[in-house]
Amino acid sequence: MRQVATIVVAAVVLAVPQAAAKGGPPSRLLGFVGSGKATAVVKLDALTLKPVSRAAPTGTEDPSLVALVAGGGRAAFSTTFAALRFLDFRTMRWEFRLSYPGRPAAAIWNYANRLVTLNQSSTAEVIVVDPTRRRFGAFRPLGGSLVASAVTGDRIVALVAPLEGIGQTKLAVVDDRGRVRTTPLPQIRAGSQTVGNGNGDVARFEYPALAVDARQAVVIAADGTTADVRLDTLAVTAHELSRSLASARKVANGSSRTARWIDANTIAVTGADASFDGTMQRSTPAGLFFVDTRDWHVRKLDADTTGFAPSGFGPGCIVCSTVVVAYGSNGVAGYDTDGTLRFRLFAGTHARPAVVAGSYVYVGTDATHFTIVDSWTGAVVKTVETDVPTVLAPFFSYWTYR
Repeated sequence: MRQVATIVVAAVVLAVPQAAAKGGPPSRLLGFVGSGKATAVVKLDALTLKPVSRAAPTGTEDPSLVALVAGGGRAAFSTTFAALRFLDFRTMRWEFRLSYPGRPAAAIWNYANRLVTLNQSSTAEVIVVDPTRRRFGAFRPLGGSLVASAVTGDRIVALVAPLEGIGQTKLAVVDDRGRVRTTPLPQIRAGSQTVGNGNGDVARFEYPALAVDARQAVVIAADGTTADVRLDTLAVTAHELSRSLASARKVANGSSRTARWIDANTIAVTGADASFDGTMQRSTPAGLFFVDTRDWHVRKLDADTTGFAPSGFGPGCIVCSTVVVAYGSNGVAGYDTDGTLRFRLFAGTHARPAVVAGSYVYVGTDATHFTIVDSWTGAVVKTVETDVPTVLAPFFSYWTYR
């Protein structure tokens, strides 16, 4: 197990649904705290990050949160020991474990007896777990490697590339009972390969962005090639954006993009490009782009962004907050959905937010020091020093259970 300062910690905002709609401050977070090699899952006060519940010790398993059952009574965690562990979320006591071949990249748990997971092993596959009978259900291979995934209220959507090399992709839509539908995306290429360049081998890769809402999935490549897929019929419409989303001045040997819906007609896209200068591979920020899906016009907002702050809002939520929190080589920035810059903090640094929970952004410089920022104004709400290492990361949604 890695040291606790580098633990991947799952955090979930525990607040009433109305708070999510208003984007107000959170009430509680869920995280791992610990000392040395020992850690525990615990509920945390959102302003002090102090424990407010019984701690559930994890030992040296280094788990991360997979899903909460609808209603919030039970949580599933994956571990480095190739297993799923189940936690009674009300009493904060471990219940049982099941062997699991890897770590889930995404999951949905709308029925008590159906935890639907997307396994991110060498071959992407859907694995259905029945926690009520403590056994596995269906195993459904997707026939490729996982590039990206997203969760809506009742679906997991996955972008799948060839197992070897860079080639044509397909989109897989998995419902909350574990049933799978796929459609090819011949215009979108993805994957990775190793090539010789005279100075040793170098990896080439293409990882397009996937943005999903309740109705559609949009896949966007760095060169502007775009596929718009209706989730009910899997009908595909191809588009070419008004400009390329590539940024590297040199010939890029790799591109990676991420995207998310930020309102009913706009997708934000960012990422990075890799280039090889003969001796070293370097990464260049792609910058931040807003794509208007009504006419597929692209507007570039900055050249520094490489990622979006992880959001504690629910799966598929696109109008839960009017602030887009981005990070990169020039600190943390908040943008309105019309592109107006609201704030920029930690300028000139590579500060990376741990999570956006409600209207709060949590930025940690190490495992014990956090700056809590109001995303509406950019004002620092509080700085917190925790007694023990505490690393926050997002996973899921607002829940009625406290």
